[in-house]
Amino acid sequence: MTILHPFTVEITINAMKIAPVFENKKIVVIANCDEDRPHLQKLLSVYERWMGRIQFIGWDRRNQKKDRYDSNVSYRYIQRGWGYANNWLLFGLPLWALKVFFFVLRSDGALFHVIDFDSALPTLLAAKLKGKPVVYDIRDNFSLRHNWPAWLKRMIEILDTFLIMRSDKIIVVDESRIEKRWNAYKEKFVILYNAPPDVPKPQNYNSKNRPFTVYTSGYLTEERGIKLLLQAAEQLPDIKILMAGRFINRKLENLVLNHPQVDFRGWMTQADSLALCHEADVIFAFYDPKTEINRKAASNKWFDAMMAGKPILVNQEVLKSTWIKQKDIGYTCPYGDVSALVDVLREIRSNPLESERKGARGRALFEQQYNWDAMAIKLKQSVSELIE
Repeated sequence: MTILHPFTVEITINAMKIAPVFENKKIVVIANCDEDRPHLQKLLSVYERWMGRIQFIGWDRRNQKKDRYDSNVSYRYIQRGWGYANNWLLFGLPLWALKVFFFVLRSDGALFHVIDFDSALPTLLAAKLKGKPVVYDIRDNFSLRHNWPAWLKRMIEILDTFLIMRSDKIIVVDESRIEKRWNAYKEKFVILYNAPPDVPKPQNYNSKNRPFTVYTSGYLTEERGIKLLLQAAEQLPDIKILMAGRFINRKLENLVLNHPQVDFRGWMTQADSLALCHEADVIFAFYDPKTEINRKAASNKWFDAMMAGKPILVNQEVLKSTWIKQKDIGYTCPYGDVSALVDVLREIRSNPLESERKGARGRALFEQQYNWDAMAIKLKQSVSELIE
């Protein structure tokens, strides 16, 4: 298939047949964050191409956005502040849920596409009162995000199963996210892998005359192996770490910013982040296995690496690491073992031809099926059934 420029969608015969369904109908996308997330950038760009009435309802946690503004998408932020990963969210999340419920009750949306459990519950309750369809988009299974107390985890599971039962479509990023207790509703599930659009090499791209480079991006936390990577770099003083993303922990941020081997580029659009993949030798994507959701990771970074034709480096405790090994598109090592991480980085650096072969196999898989054009068409076909 033809892979197009970032954030464009290939128009096929099937897609053209579906397009009239969306004329003059409003789709509302709801998420407890701002639109800067890569999956939201992709999602909104696809919906925008299908129809003229798209609205995004979000939560500006860093208090950096206007309350409302319009481009081809109508953006509305109904809550701001509260930040990420802190105890204040015990109050912020219920307030968000309440605001979402009353917003949906007043909305003229024809369909609600809602991201994750904490936004989906109030959306579904309100939308079903209005008789409107709901697409429940699960980025992370909420009951698996933390080591909840047993009684609380059970309560979340019951409510989540209620959402699965009553939602019209459920989107997951990998087969492993479909829990056994949901098997009765499998016909509702649509698997949209975290595949990116195709971003070509920058015009000034030069793979020569640069140090061996490891690239990592997204939310930069200790749980994503950032401190481990810094510790490994100290034993490999001639390598470079290229980073783009956002920190939650200020102490870790200072550690990174003061590290002489790190080239930190800050938070950027997905297209710019994908372009940086071409400047690396390997894409680093570690997940602390202490939580189940991390063991079931289906990382954006894996598919970003495949797009750029680069090998992936993932810790072996992640369930899909076996898939990466089977497809021979990357490398694995244990989480927390800095010596093993140093050894595998040395191996990659010492065997560039093998590394390039792994990257080429990943690129072939991207072209065959793990690209955003293919995911966008699948999404369109699934959603069109709900608003015909």
